[in-house]
Amino acid sequence: MDPYEYVILVKYSIVLTKLRNSSKMSRAITYHQLKQLKPKNLLPLLLKYRDFALATVLVEMLRLDKLNVVYEEWCIQMLRYSTQAEPTLIDKFREKFENLAAKVAIDQGYSFSAIQSYQNAAREASMSGL
Repeated sequence: MDPYEYVILVKYSIVLTKLRNSSKMSRAITYHQLKQLKPKNLLPLLLKYRDFALATVLVEMLRLDKLNVVYEEWCIQMLRYSTQAEPTLIDKFREKFENLAAKVAIDQGYSFSAIQSYQNAAREASMSGL
């Protein structure tokens, strides 16, 4: 077996395992069914059922260019349905987008220590502005 095909098979297996064990939208489908369904068609279904963690795994594992869609939908749903106070929501948004920025930067070849130092400087700047 080609190493590239093996890596793809492992990533699909991870997605299938997460899909089968999802608390929001469990689906017992086979590898063949997932390939026929196509991951890009599965993503809207996961967002409809608000399974954002699984949608993020799907996008990251199968390298779909839709991570922004998952984060946008998550933000919209949090703003519509959350009963948490505004400062708590702001902190959650900040944390999620810092994680997203770190993932994007690492994918583009920046070092993890440079990302952390930038995030620490940004936190200090925002704290001094209070």
